[in-house]
Amino acid sequence: MKTVICVGLWLSLCIECWAQTPSRRPLELPAEFAAIRDTIAPQPEEELWKKIPWKTSLLEARQVAAKQGKPLFVWSMDGHPLCLG
Repeated sequence: MKTVICVGLWLSLCIECWAQTPSRRPLELPAEFAAIRDTIAPQPEEELWKKIPWKTSLLEARQVAAKQGKPLFVWSMDGHPLCLG
């Protein structure tokens, strides 16, 4: 009996909340949004690291470095990259 009463109260609360929810119109963005977005977005000259042919295999990277006579850059870590855990 208590379950039926609880479910009935819950349903009536949901219906009441749904009936009072005003219709929402789409959020209007300010006119200067595009200018702000373009200012804070990374510029092409800031993303040159994406053009580097990174290797995920240490053996392959070692072979390529030996052929080109270049040193290896090894990025190694343990744990979350933002120290969150």
